[in-house]
Amino acid sequence: MEIAGVGIDIVRTERLYRDLERKILSDHERTLMEKVKNPRLIREFLAARWAVKEAFVKALGTGFRGVTPKELTLRHDENGRPILEYPERLGDFIPMVSISHDGEYTVAVVILIKSECSSSRKEENE
Repeated sequence: MEIAGVGIDIVRTERLYRDLERKILSDHERTLMEKVKNPRLIREFLAARWAVKEAFVKALGTGFRGVTPKELTLRHDENGRPILEYPERLGDFIPMVSISHDGEYTVAVVILIKSECSSSRKEENE
């Protein structure tokens, strides 16, 4: 297992407003957010997604060149673990995601692990 990149982002939760949803949320995320009624939880929802997406593109080392925030989707598995989905064209990684909220701040860390598939293909081509 090899680390391909690490990214971190911190957001002041209160600075994210609901109107940003059109710019940063995927269709799936917008559907989820529509079910949230509490304004504080809506801001935390937006802040988490923005922080994860920023951390991801920092881990890639590209920023948002070649991808928009709406192309990235943060989901959670049945245990609540965050899972980031991204377009295949960005590479073959397993993104490990951690998100935390504390008062007015939301922080996210993304570690990109080179997947076994990419290692196998590399070895086949050598």
